[in-house]
Amino acid sequence: MTSIHTPSEVKEDFLGAAVNILFSSTAEKVTADLTEAEVIIIDTFFTSLQWDVLDQTADPVVDLVSYGNLMELVDFNNRWAYKGSQTAPPCFTHYYQNVLSTVYPIKADHVALFKKVLKKTVTTGGDTLDVVGNYRDIQEIDGQNVVYISGDQMIARGVKNLFKSDSSYLSVGAAVATAVVAATI
Repeated sequence: MTSIHTPSEVKEDFLGAAVNILFSSTAEKVTADLTEAEVIIIDTFFTSLQWDVLDQTADPVVDLVSYGNLMELVDFNNRWAYKGSQTAPPCFTHYYQNVLSTVYPIKADHVALFKKVLKKTVTTGGDTLDVVGNYRDIQEIDGQNVVYISGDQMIARGVKNLFKSDSSYLSVGAAVATAVVAATI
């Protein structure tokens, strides 16, 4: 899931910052060690998006999304950080990216509902997102100065594209307030 913050005014050529959270419905790929209560927080977040009402209305309005609870749960202390760009078209550059290294669980039902969202979301070209995708091809690391942050230490590493060949992770890009949902599954 990608949460994007865009400031009211641009400072030092940066257009915004993003936090990327990885989810997987495959238990072996989940790295988060959560209590049942914490799993419920994740489930509640995805349920609050109300993807299940898409069959009833073309443009559902969500009254309340439990975004704050999810953000309090995730581990911000262990992450990759780099100067990059938005991950979904038009891929504006000058975004400060944070990719959390913990992989969180997501229920298969939520993944299935998300895939239904992709089938109903029409792009400007007239195709649906399940056909064309809502992401761009993974870019080569080129001057982004990717670093790994663990606790209060920043560790420079030779970072490779870890998820390039594995599409089983769900990384949802969502501007929740405007109900814009994007993903790579």
